[in-house]
Amino acid sequence: MRLSKGNMDVVVLDDLQLVRINIGGELAATDLEDCYNTRTSPEVQSYNSLYDFRNCLLQTNIFDLYNSPRTSPQLQAGGCKTVKVALLTNQDENYEKLKFHEMTSSNSGFNSKVFTCEQEAIAWLTNHNFDQGESGFDS
Repeated sequence: MRLSKGNMDVVVLDDLQLVRINIGGELAATDLEDCYNTRTSPEVQSYNSLYDFRNCLLQTNIFDLYNSPRTSPQLQAGGCKTVKVALLTNQDENYEKLKFHEMTSSNSGFNSKVFTCEQEAIAWLTNHNFDQGESGFDS
C-alpha cells in the first residue's frame, strides 16, 4: 500500500511488517504529529517503521524534539513502545537533532535508532543480515 500526504510518502510493506515514511522538503515541529499519525493506524500499529529524512530539512528545535515523545497522544496511545523506529538521515544538521530525539525517545521507553545507512536500518528493523549487493526494498 502506498499513500502520499503533503511532503510525506508512506509505503506499507506487509511482507516485512514495515512502514516506510519518506519525508521531503521542510518539516516543522507542527508536522511531527502528522509523521506519527502515519504509523498509528490499527492496520500497521504493530509494524516497525523507517522514517527517511534524507531529503528533508528538520525545522525543529531541541525543545520540540524533547517533548514530542512525551506529549504526542498518537505515540502514547498507539502502541509505539512495542515496535522499532529507524530514523534514516545523512550526516548533516538533521543528524544531531535526530540523535537527540533518539536519546529522549529511549528515555521515554521508545525503541528508536538513527542510521545513515539504509541497509543497516532495514537490517535492524527486520532482524535480517543482508548479503553484499542485496538491498532491502525499493524506496
